[in-house]
Amino acid sequence: MSAALLVPVASQLLLAQAAAVDDTPWKPLTQWSDIPLGLLTKIAAALLIAAVVAWIVTRIRRHRERVNYNSPRGLFNDLCALHDLDWPTRKLLRQLARLQHHDHPARIFLDPAAFEPANIPPPLQPFQAELRRLKTRLF
Repeated sequence: MSAALLVPVASQLLLAQAAAVDDTPWKPLTQWSDIPLGLLTKIAAALLIAAVVAWIVTRIRRHRERVNYNSPRGLFNDLCALHDLDWPTRKLLRQLARLQHHDHPARIFLDPAAFEPANIPPPLQPFQAELRRLKTRLF
């Protein structure tokens, strides 16, 4: 639920709750002093919570954008998305890059020799056929 929707809903619920407690018929408020202090406190708390949640969500999104765009991992993920690679294939590529001691996993996209059977590390030998298909797909 977005913060823009949360505030009006919360304020209406709080007003309805205050009206239910008061047995007198509803009357329009003519002055700020007519509003009960407890109700104002609840509304202020709801607004504060909504603002804090919106701030946290914004910070998380900005952090993810920075990580995804300005890092070797982000470049690797972008290249995998560009080549439409699924998660298991991405994991296999990342393992291949790590076991071949590439300083950045995205360099695996520049090195067709990394997919040669002689260059495949022993832990990935069972995946030779898949790596051969992947080499054909990428290069």
